[in-house]
Amino acid sequence: LRLVRMTFKDGICEDSALAFTNLGIVWDVLLQDHQLAHRCADIGHKMLEKGGWKRVAGWVYIASSNFIYPFDTPLEEVIERFQKGYKLAMEAGEYENGLWNLQGCNVLAYCLGYELKSSVKALEITIQQYKIYRVSSVIELANAQLVLMQRLSGEVEVDWNEIEAKSVRDLEHNPPSP
Repeated sequence: LRLVRMTFKDGICEDSALAFTNLGIVWDVLLQDHQLAHRCADIGHKMLEKGGWKRVAGWVYIASSNFIYPFDTPLEEVIERFQKGYKLAMEAGEYENGLWNLQGCNVLAYCLGYELKSSVKALEITIQQYKIYRVSSVIELANAQLVLMQRLSGEVEVDWNEIEAKSVRDLEHNPPSP
């Protein structure tokens, strides 16, 4: 709230966009006021556009696309927002934020029922980018999603014996790997 108040007092800056978006999340989570949350996120996006700012764009798009827009915006449009967040963050050299946006695209594509084989390819490209840009924060999420997609699409056969063996093992003597 302090930065929002400062914005009204002193004018907008790049961080004002993130402040308004985060305020939208607060309205959404605490008060369940999706309309007000959407307006706050829209203000944050408008500030980014007016200022031509990119440094916090990835965060603004991650926050609004994960926690605000999915409640009242067609998910295809939310995917487009994630894609824009990816582009702006990567251009700003904010690779982790860019890749979080790309991961958001992958998750929503799955939720919307996109063709599984193309989702597998998109995840492989995402994982490749995690490695290229040395971003490790969510690579395991992408790897887990890839394993799921490969099996759901039939690209990799489900090994039921392996699953059963892992399900009945003695965890004291054979603990799972970290």
